[in-house]
Amino acid sequence: MVLCCSWLQAATIDASVNLGQIELGDQVRYLEDPGGTLTYDDIRHRQDWIRNDRSTFSQGYSTSAWWLSLELQNPQPQTSWLLEFAYPVLDHLQVYVRYEDGRLQEFILGDKLPFWSRPIQHHNFLVPLTLDTGTKAQVYIRVESTSSLMVPIILWDENNFHTLQVGPTIMHGIYYGGLLIIALYNLLIYFVLGERAYLYYVSYIVSLALFVAG
Repeated sequence: MVLCCSWLQAATIDASVNLGQIELGDQVRYLEDPGGTLTYDDIRHRQDWIRNDRSTFSQGYSTSAWWLSLELQNPQPQTSWLLEFAYPVLDHLQVYVRYEDGRLQEFILGDKLPFWSRPIQHHNFLVPLTLDTGTKAQVYIRVESTSSLMVPIILWDENNFHTLQVGPTIMHGIYYGGLLIIALYNLLIYFVLGERAYLYYVSYIVSLALFVAG
């Protein structure tokens, strides 16, 4: 799988040896928005973008909003892709995808929104892309967060992504299943003995499961 990611001149990245994923951090350009007032229409024609020189865009703790930009070009026959933002504690994340035919998709994400509102329900933020062979798309990302601001961006072949999720999904099932068994066992002991310590332990197990689940 080869996908081109452009900044001034297209850089071609061969991801066939990396299980269908491309890390895009060093393909990103960025703008700082100290007042948090810039809109998509304000930034899309700006010429003062700065190229990110790190593998992952990061600004530590920042009160500014930040805009990121990158261009994708697909020379391959597969058309279904996923853009992953692999840092699940970002407060506000807006993604705009403009295709060559003029279509514009907007995705509003962030850990301040309900989990069910995500286009793909996953612990990281995922954006589906449909990019036909030989076409390009311009991606603009607005991010703002009270936590440390870090934006790891990974482009996936959708089929490979789902294939690689099977193992972690099974492990998560085993983990949460184990917690459920422990909680039910201690709840049963509480009903038999009436000792509050067991009820407190059940509450702890449930709280732990909810915390880990995010």
